[in-house]
Amino acid sequence: KSIKKMEAEFDYYHPPESREDCCQHELDRAVQMLTESRNPVILVGGGVKAHRTSHVTDDIKQLAKILDCAICSSLMAVDSIEYDYPCYAGFCGISGNEAANRALDEADLIIAIGTRFSNRMIKSRSEQEVLHSGYTKVLHIDRDRAEINKVIASDCFLVGDAEQILPALIARYREQMEAEDITSGVDVPAITYNMYKRDEI
Repeated sequence: KSIKKMEAEFDYYHPPESREDCCQHELDRAVQMLTESRNPVILVGGGVKAHRTSHVTDDIKQLAKILDCAICSSLMAVDSIEYDYPCYAGFCGISGNEAANRALDEADLIIAIGTRFSNRMIKSRSEQEVLHSGYTKVLHIDRDRAEINKVIASDCFLVGDAEQILPALIARYREQMEAEDITSGVDVPAITYNMYKRDEI
């Protein structure tokens, strides 16, 4: 009973500073992956939630709108994107919903932002095999270099703060699309995942 009345100092978790900045070559490679992808999906991790006062979630929504793709999240980032947001398919993993897991299973490119690919997220051995098969490419964005390639090997990674990387990535992608005069789109509209998710309720 006494411990409930005790007071203690508390401070929010502060992610480690970036160890290196993403270079233009890596940014160009990331843009190439976005351009070549036909069915991308954005995977939001707990690192995004740490940006409590930033515009990272707005940038994620903007990227999803440009790519016309679904957004999934880890359990730690479940409230980073509004549940009723049209492109949000829910959280994935062992405890996740079918819509989010299906979005990841069918994706040919996973844009992972601030996630560490925990064992609760990678729900089965078959899913690990899919990620390692080469069919599904992984673009990993994280400010902590130690999280890159720790669990899942990424085809391209951008080390740094998503608050700076995402606007640069979006701007470069738009330039590329305008230069090539092509239109991006996915095989299955992202809204399909959201409607499927709502049918589960």
